This record gives sequence, C-alpha cells and structure tokens, in this order.
Amino acid sequence: MSQNYTNIQYLKKIGIQGPPLLLLCINKEQIRLGKNGIYELNNGMNITSIGFVPKSEKDLFIMDFEY
Repeated sequence: MSQNYTNIQYLKKIGIQGPPLLLLCINKEQIRLGKNGIYELNNGMNITSIGFVPKSEKDLFIMDFEY
C-alpha cells in the first residue's frame, strides 16, 4: 500500500468481505473469515501488515480501510 499511498505507517480500521474461511494474516497473526464472510477490526490496534491467501483465482475479496 505504501506504493500507492504516501505517508501511511499503519491502518486504524479495516473491513473485509470475501468467501467464508478465506485465510488472511494481520500483523503476522493468521485469521480466517467466518461463515458470513465478513471481518471488521476497529479496536484501536495499529495494523502494520496485512496479507491474503486465496485458495484459487475465484476467491475474490473486498477490503475497506481507514488510515
């Protein structure tokens, strides 16, 4: 993200919508989306890294964020 947005050191809030059980990694911790396919993080934690591990090319997702 730092390539597209300047002066971003961390994210404050994120919202992710994707296929159920999609694997993602936030600040080096593995997380899976629940059965509803929605994940929100808004607890004051600074998000310094995020990654996604789709099973196939059809595992599309949307991520909203605030910095």
